[in-house]
Amino acid sequence: MRSPRIGSFPARKLGELDSGDYDAALVSLGYEKRARQIAEQLLEVPDRTAMPFADRHELDYDANERWLRETGWKLPDVADEEIVAVTSAWLGELAGGREDPVKVAIDISSMSRVRIGAVIQALLSLPADARAQVDLLYTPAEFETGRGRNDPQVFEVGPVSRYFAGWWTNLSAPLVAVIGVGYEREMAASAIDKLEPAGTIVFASAAAGEDVRYANEVASANQALLDAGKESTPVLRYDLADPSGCFYLLESTLARLERHFRVVMVPLGPKIFAACAMLASALHPQSSQVIRVSAGEREKGLNRESDGNLCGLRVVVMPEPIGRRAAAD
Repeated sequence: MRSPRIGSFPARKLGELDSGDYDAALVSLGYEKRARQIAEQLLEVPDRTAMPFADRHELDYDANERWLRETGWKLPDVADEEIVAVTSAWLGELAGGREDPVKVAIDISSMSRVRIGAVIQALLSLPADARAQVDLLYTPAEFETGRGRNDPQVFEVGPVSRYFAGWWTNLSAPLVAVIGVGYEREMAASAIDKLEPAGTIVFASAAAGEDVRYANEVASANQALLDAGKESTPVLRYDLADPSGCFYLLESTLARLERHFRVVMVPLGPKIFAACAMLASALHPQSSQVIRVSAGEREKGLNRESDGNLCGLRVVVMPEPIGRRAAAD
C-alpha cells in the first residue's frame, strides 16, 4: 500500500472550480441531478470519464447520460466487480512515467460507499513509481426538511470490500465503533444494535455555513444515539468544509484506539466523511475495518441537487524512497 500525503482542497463555491487545474476527471453517471453538477465545471479537462451505475436508472439518470454523451465524456461499460481494476488501470496509466504528478479530479458526491472504497483502493495501490495529485471532490446536497424521516429498516451490515475488511491481529480485543451520523433516521442506532460494540464514538458534522438546519436535522434523525451520548458516547464534531481536518481527527482517534481495541468504522452521513474514514482505516489495517450499512433494494432514491458549495481532500502519492521500497519488497 502506498503512503499518501493527505492535504486540503480549499473550500469554495462550485462555480469557482477551475477545469484548467486538472489533466483528468472521473465522475459517476447516477440518478441525482447532483451527479453532473461538478462535471459541468470540468468541461475543459482533457481526459474525462463517467462510470455508469448498473442499476437505479431512474429520476435524472437518462438526462445525465444524455448530457455526458453530448459534452464528450467517455462512458465505459464497467461492472461493479471491475471498478477497482478499471480505476487502477486508468490511474496507473495517467500517473506512470511522469516527472510531475498527474492532476486528477474525482467527484464522489453521487458515488456509493463501495465505489468510493474502490477509488481509494486504486489510489493507494498505484505502482511505486507513480506520481499523482488527486482531489476527491464533494458538493453537499441542498437542505431538505425531513429527508431522513422515512428511511427503511437496516438489512445489510458488512465490510465495504475485502480491502477494508481489516486484518485484526488481536481478535480478543474489545470492539469500538467509530460512526458518522447523517440524515439517515436511526440507521446509526440500528447499526450499533447489530454490531454490539463495547463502546461507540460518534462523529457529527458541524452546520454547513450559517445554516443550522443541517445540524438540527442530523440531531433529530439520530436522537436516540445522541441522547445516549450525553452520558456514555463521545460526540466529536467536524467541519464539513474542512475534510482534511476531519481525516486527521479520525486518524488520530484510530491511532489512540488501536493500542487496546479493534475498531469498526461506520461512515454514515456525508460521502466526504466516508472518504476520510476509508483513508484513515487504510493506514491502520491491522486494527480497523470499514462497514457499509444498507437498506438494500428498499432504499428510496432521492433526486438531490448541489447546495452550491464545494469541498474535498487532496491525496498526493509520489515515488517512495529506494530504501523504503526495497524494505517493502
